[in-house]
Amino acid sequence: MSEDRSRQLLENRARALARPVEDGRARDEIPLMGVSLGGERYAIELRHVVEVFRVGSLSPLPGAAAPVVAITAWRGELLPILDLRRLLGLTAQGLGDLRFAIVLGDERAPIAVLVDGVDGILSTARERIRPAPEGIAVHREFVRGVMADARLVLDAERLLEAHR
Repeated sequence: MSEDRSRQLLENRARALARPVEDGRARDEIPLMGVSLGGERYAIELRHVVEVFRVGSLSPLPGAAAPVVAITAWRGELLPILDLRRLLGLTAQGLGDLRFAIVLGDERAPIAVLVDGVDGILSTARERIRPAPEGIAVHREFVRGVMADARLVLDAERLLEAHR
């Protein structure tokens, strides 16, 4: 093989290897965390999720301004806990039946919302999230939309503002 042919072959290989690897997802896909609450399925945009932990001990705050219902120790700080059922207008029993806390945060102080279960990481295209129809939730301001599988996508930014 000639030197020019070898150089051309190596340059072609280098260009092919230098191309970015496609991850198979569309650029407009939104990563979400699937959760369950009160027998219903929800999703929260993953960019707002700081951590998920199993609820150990909560200190109820009787008389606290709704929707804050308790606090817990988290990373050496006191973390306000919101009862997501109250925010969504669902029937709220005691706090003991909620097993997971999802810590939400951004540039504001973090909060946690309680859920029954965590379903894992999901992904959907932005255009596949449709506006939630009337009557889907009492407090629609916390619902961003609905996915094709009828899972409600919660508005994490509004949740973060809810206790301020």
